[in-house]
Amino acid sequence: MNKSFNILLKLSSFVKNGSFGKQIFVNLSNLRHIIKCSPRFSLLSKCQTKKAIIFGVLGISSTTLLFKGYDLTKIKFEDNQTKIQLMDDSIFENFDDILVFTVNNEEQWQEIKRDENFKRLINTINNSCNNVKICYSKDSKDIYNSINILAFKGQRHKVLSLKNKSELLSTSEELINFYYPISEERSDKPKNIWIPNVTLKDFDKEVTLKASKENPILLMLYEDSCFLCFLMRPFMNSIAKFFREKHIPFSFKKLNIDLNDFPKNCPISRGTPTFVLYTGDHNQLYLKWDEFKPRDLLEKLKSQLKVQSVNEVNSLDYLFKLEHDSLYKRFQLFGVLILWTIQLKNLQDAILLSDQNINNNKPKRSDILLKQFNDLYNRGKEYLEYSEQPNNSKIEPDTMKKSYIDDQNIIKEVQDSEDISTNLDFNYDDEEFKKTFDSLISLDMMRIDTLEENIEYLKSEIKSLMKDSKILADMLINT
Repeated sequence: MNKSFNILLKLSSFVKNGSFGKQIFVNLSNLRHIIKCSPRFSLLSKCQTKKAIIFGVLGISSTTLLFKGYDLTKIKFEDNQTKIQLMDDSIFENFDDILVFTVNNEEQWQEIKRDENFKRLINTINNSCNNVKICYSKDSKDIYNSINILAFKGQRHKVLSLKNKSELLSTSEELINFYYPISEERSDKPKNIWIPNVTLKDFDKEVTLKASKENPILLMLYEDSCFLCFLMRPFMNSIAKFFREKHIPFSFKKLNIDLNDFPKNCPISRGTPTFVLYTGDHNQLYLKWDEFKPRDLLEKLKSQLKVQSVNEVNSLDYLFKLEHDSLYKRFQLFGVLILWTIQLKNLQDAILLSDQNINNNKPKRSDILLKQFNDLYNRGKEYLEYSEQPNNSKIEPDTMKKSYIDDQNIIKEVQDSEDISTNLDFNYDDEEFKKTFDSLISLDMMRIDTLEENIEYLKSEIKSLMKDSKILADMLINT
């Protein structure tokens, strides 16, 4: 059985335990996914491996419109069994709508294929939904001898676990509703003036029909949960702004594949960010770019402008310099922002608990916290001063490593102290760091600023956090 698909079968255990309402992160080893149960708002880093996250189980609002009038017992079965293939990576990478039946062994599969309920279900799906790829897979480790159905559309995922074959037909309406395409609803949130968002509903109008050889459109497929998308968000705005100010005939659009299924004439993407070029060529509607790193993307854009014979192609040197000087600096500043956000919260908690009964003969956690604050405050000032210097885009890696080690030593000192409060933990454990990290990324993804503007914003936020922390630290000293 295909290795990468094997992990999908583990989802059945969640269903057997009654976890139909939970969100499940699915790991396909070769497909670069992540196994993790987490709330829907939790944001996981996809880093340089371009890990795609499949969110399940996402319930779709029940609708009877597509199913109304069907009498399943009277539908004639057409032999579609020759179309049912063994699930593998290539199917997952190249097909959008997929329906997978998982069984224990070949004998069970042959038995299911002969079942009239199964035949009617397959025929109903084929008659009601366009282009659903139906597959099967074997899971010899399923001790419950159950039938599991896994449905995929876009980034959505649904798992059904059946006790026996008689329940197969009862899943028809739920599956048909699941395959109904979802399009993002327009909201009142600030619109990105540099890179407009498109939806499944307006995709043809805004992308396919609008793109031309003279004015191509580069579409960015992204997810709110994608770390690389977060890193490139303001940089892409800087690129789009630069192109517009230089009157370069080239447009940029974005499609959130968390909130939209894949439109027609849009390639399937299991990893983000993905860039797709539309030039209005009817023989080749789009060209999917493999490059997703910032410098690679700039090289691709430069090559495309040469094809268009754009005179301003040499002016892209500014963007190459911006990528070199500022992209890494943004990442560094964001890391400092996380540390100071945690530090401020710890100081606030310490003041709230400062009046608790603590044995004064033992080292107080507040003393250790102040030691941590002073160390971080001095490093923070040094870094902000460094970041203001021109042509200095990076700090020495050892500096950041040393800072982290110093913090960890202080954390250990806190943990080893004998006056540990049972209702407060001052250190930054991994869970606290990740929670803060996720929250700040979520807020950042809603911003519409450029890279240059974002760096100034991060500096301002850090200075504000440091100022507030200094006030609280002084208060803590006097308690």
